[in-house]
Amino acid sequence: RIPMSLGEPHAELDAKGQGCTAYDVAVNSDFYRRMQNSDFLRELVITIAREGLEDKYNLQLNPEHPLGAASSDPGAGGPVHARPRES
Repeated sequence: RIPMSLGEPHAELDAKGQGCTAYDVAVNSDFYRRMQNSDFLRELVITIAREGLEDKYNLQLNPEHPLGAASSDPGAGGPVHARPRES
């Protein structure tokens, strides 16, 4: 089991400035550190995240579209710390 969370779809602009739908994937910070030294773990997380998003939102992602650190999101490819939800 890989400790990750798949976020809700939201509107973003792609690298060309065109509108697109983005999905955030949060990975446990300890696991993230472990996968930094392993190409296998990194590819595994990307594959599982892609399949999880496809299942969760009933969609088919383009396998030619890169996922991960290639994103223009400043939080992509690095640990991000979330604030707890306010009740």
